[in-house]
Amino acid sequence: MTGSSSVNSSRSNSGIKLNEIYSKTELGEMELDESREKDSLKIHHNFSKINTDWDSLSGQFNNIGANALDTWFSAIGLNLSKKLGVDPGLVSSASVLITKALHEFFPNIMVDQNFSMMDMSGRLLRSPLHILDGIFSSGGELLSKSPLANLGTIMLTAFGLSKAEKGKDLNELHYHNLHGTISRSLLHQFASLSASSAQKLTNKMPLISVLLGLCLPMSKAIKNFDMPWDKLETVLGQNLFHFSDALYSSIAHKLISPLKKNLGATVALSTAGLVGLNNLSTIKKSLNLEKIFETKILNNNFHGRVQRSIWNFAENIAFALGDRISNSSLGSIISPLYLLFAFNSTQSKSVELNTIEGFTQRLGYDFANSLLSGFSNKISGLIPAPILAAVGPSLANLIGSKLKDRSCAFNTSDGLRLRNFTHFFDNLVTTSVYKTANKIFELGKKKIEPALTGSILSDGRWLRPDGRIVSNMALGKNLT
Repeated sequence: MTGSSSVNSSRSNSGIKLNEIYSKTELGEMELDESREKDSLKIHHNFSKINTDWDSLSGQFNNIGANALDTWFSAIGLNLSKKLGVDPGLVSSASVLITKALHEFFPNIMVDQNFSMMDMSGRLLRSPLHILDGIFSSGGELLSKSPLANLGTIMLTAFGLSKAEKGKDLNELHYHNLHGTISRSLLHQFASLSASSAQKLTNKMPLISVLLGLCLPMSKAIKNFDMPWDKLETVLGQNLFHFSDALYSSIAHKLISPLKKNLGATVALSTAGLVGLNNLSTIKKSLNLEKIFETKILNNNFHGRVQRSIWNFAENIAFALGDRISNSSLGSIISPLYLLFAFNSTQSKSVELNTIEGFTQRLGYDFANSLLSGFSNKISGLIPAPILAAVGPSLANLIGSKLKDRSCAFNTSDGLRLRNFTHFFDNLVTTSVYKTANKIFELGKKKIEPALTGSILSDGRWLRPDGRIVSNMALGKNLT
């Protein structure tokens, strides 16, 4: 689409080594496995040379094009499930049978071949599978109305947790090959159902939700055990956490919604929060909270995962404050200034992935992501969606090729700011692609019912009905 017959050397795959940026624990936190990247199929085409890692500026901008295609297929899946009344259970059963047959009888074909997540060829091979993500994430939301489906999900979750607690004979389930990618897509319906059920519970019985929210941190009474990210049973067990994530996010949404009506109060609270985060080191020393802030909350651990759910409460508030400001004239002033600051600032410090201090520091970047995605949606409204959807990926590639490559590591403040910077462009393109796909399905007809809260991308982010990217499903389902 850029008219280039060869890959720009500055844009080609840099051969990034994850273990030089992250520790083994941090790789597990982000569900990355470098050994599978090494074993990935090498396709002899220029596409395989285009770097799509998330830890470099070039990779971030290249990912915008790949994300646009992922979004297109996810929107198709979402609309198919609504328009054609696709039965998620039927599609799930058929997909499992087909992939299982391919897995058993033709083990040497591509269904079991690892594909890199860090080059364009691997990303493009997976893109059409996002149709399944759209179908199952929306299907789970529809199924959440069924008591029988809720009961079945609870039983599957209990089974998964029981097997994970024993820690033996667990079945491998990762996303590095087509078999694992499809299987994970099928399980999105249970994750979406769990999150939707928590949202409905909070809307109908807020007091019960609050009581549940107070009880969940008492999980230390339950035996602690590891929950690896690449096992089938632990992925099923995580439905409990999709429920608890959405529960805390829903409670926060209920509390913060009245405040959002007052811009002055929103600005005051945002300012106080950002000043506090900027002086976090001084605050924790003066209050003797160093040990508490150093506490680790591990992602691949039962107790840690329950405790992480609580952070969805704070993340929802940070997003809500940024969203409110982005919808004001003040947001149109602050957002461009932050974009300049994020790109030009080179001061960096470590931001740990699994400590309370690291989670607290990230709230400021969550606020910035919300501010910039809201501003991005404003800009996208000024440009015809089909035009921006068509030229956006090429423009992103062109912009990225002109910029000096820099590290966007997730465990540094400089990397997080650059991720905020690229998020603006990513959301700009994604919103246009999503709008375009939805308009095609709605041609000549009234708005499709039922209205849904969006659909998932395979990396865990959630696409709102307007195409806006939010960081996770729990947050996305509570922005209506």
